[in-house]
Amino acid sequence: MDGQMWNSSYNSSLNGFMANATTKYTETLPVKVVKLICYTLVFVIGVFGNAMVFRMVLRRRKLQTVSNYLICNLAAADIAVLTVNLPFRLAYQENSYIWPFGAFLCKIIPMLTYLFITASSATLVVMSLDQHRAVLHPLKKRLTITQTKIVMVLVWFISALITLPLNFSLTVIDQRGHPVCTDVWPSLNFEQVYFVLLFILQFLLPMSIITTSYTHVCIKLNSTNAEDTALIQSLVQRERRNKKVIKMLIVIVAVNALCTLPYHVTWLVSVFGHPHSLAKKFCVLLVIATSAAHPIIYGTLNQDFARGFRSYLRCMREQTLAYRETVRKISGTRQNSVILPCKNSVSNSTPSPSQGLDKNKDKGFSITGRMDAEKLVVFEFETCL
Repeated sequence: MDGQMWNSSYNSSLNGFMANATTKYTETLPVKVVKLICYTLVFVIGVFGNAMVFRMVLRRRKLQTVSNYLICNLAAADIAVLTVNLPFRLAYQENSYIWPFGAFLCKIIPMLTYLFITASSATLVVMSLDQHRAVLHPLKKRLTITQTKIVMVLVWFISALITLPLNFSLTVIDQRGHPVCTDVWPSLNFEQVYFVLLFILQFLLPMSIITTSYTHVCIKLNSTNAEDTALIQSLVQRERRNKKVIKMLIVIVAVNALCTLPYHVTWLVSVFGHPHSLAKKFCVLLVIATSAAHPIIYGTLNQDFARGFRSYLRCMREQTLAYRETVRKISGTRQNSVILPCKNSVSNSTPSPSQGLDKNKDKGFSITGRMDAEKLVVFEFETCL
């Protein structure tokens, strides 16, 4: 039976994986250190940045627009890729491609990875169509927030349907005495047809729609005619806002295309042949890095997000300093409260029960004060956005 292993790439042929297992390709220490540093930076920037984007949109009514809700959908997919895929991928690689997580996670983790990537591509398509409608048909009503939420649910539902066949093929097999997570297909042709269709639905078709939409949008925005100059002021302002949003979205699409194209090429080669292991690892890193690149793009090209990032970081810094100062003062108060009963004692005899209670009360007051201070600072952290 033909099988395809999920190891150093999302896909790699059985023979390709066996090459890793038999030759025991090991990374040199510098390569491993660089890889771990890159993955760590991508994880921290991606999770923190996308979480901030998500939180800003949900907490600031000004940012609750159709475009920003779609950006939140993209951020959710990015966070999911980083938190679900990345830890298991690193653990699998560092464990010499021996799958220690059981059959259930073998079925779920790789499938979810494809689901998140498909949902990201579909979200970019919806963004391009929304901007296409806004620029080419400015007088028509745009999607409402409620309609946008429905579209987001449909994006995830359709993405799940597209990636569902993987769930039936993924399984754990015994390979030379070690468990290996692999997808087993009825035939090689069936496998190849599915992954070619997945390539079309994940990359080729979305990029075709996105390219066509933004080409029309750019032509419209760059054209000047009597109709444009006759637009009322509100439409002119809307067009200016659209230009800024479209510029950011085009950069996002370009980064996604440049980072995912090498992955898709090696992916197809892995279905029909045997790509180099190091090349696959690099391409996978590029794909995962897009999840960290997105919040950087938001903060660079979107003034609202840029202000939000700066405000949040400044607030976090101020609250951190305030927390340290509060703890320092409370610590001093606690020390004084411990000494006070000794000063007030008239003899070295054992303190009476009431004195003991007063002493504990003083300590309790200090501890309670510190807890209240910490709660206050935590609350202020939460209100930074």
